Amino acid sequence: MKRLDLVVLFICFLIITGCSNVASTQEKPPTISSITDSKYTETFNELNLGTLFDYNLYLPHADKRWVRLWVEKYQDGKKEDQPVTELSYGMSVNKVDEGHLGFGMLSDSSVLLYGPNVNIQPEQIDLNLNEEYITSWGHAIEEGKEINLELGKTKLLAAYWQTASNKIPTIDFQNEDDIANLIKENEFVLLLKIKIDEEMPD
Repeated sequence: MKRLDLVVLFICFLIITGCSNVASTQEKPPTISSITDSKYTETFNELNLGTLFDYNLYLPHADKRWVRLWVEKYQDGKKEDQPVTELSYGMSVNKVDEGHLGFGMLSDSSVLLYGPNVNIQPEQIDLNLNEEYITSWGHAIEEGKEINLELGKTKLLAAYWQTASNKIPTIDFQNEDDIANLIKENEFVLLLKIKIDEEMPD
């Protein structure tokens, strides 16, 4: 083999090795995806327990990060001062946490939140639901789609609402104006949100 050919092969080898090293050092960010057909949701449906919003959370550096999951309530367009329920956890014993995370509304007026290896007991909360109103809900994440969670940024996961009208709106959950109109035009709205930080919030 000619010397020039050897040099070309060596350069190609360096390029390929360099690319693979770059790829290996590119770290996957925190991600979340909605799961509408999980065993969790199947159990809720089969036992007629209520409504469940179930997700899969992937959290690298879980031993150095903090997760906050909470539900905001809006009544007649006005936001309540405190969340309906909230789950805050972090500094895991694992470097990577992955598993189910979500929010459940039980038929007995209880609510619950859960995350990978952590959950809170169901809380009995009067949400002031009206059985005569039309009820709707939706995921802010397209089914089967995995999205990145940016550190320090709040992400809407789902919405649940009741309306006295017969109008069922078409909502783009990525559009802030649509969310604002949802809150304004419906008597009762719940928003499920998540935020991941590098450290425990104050």
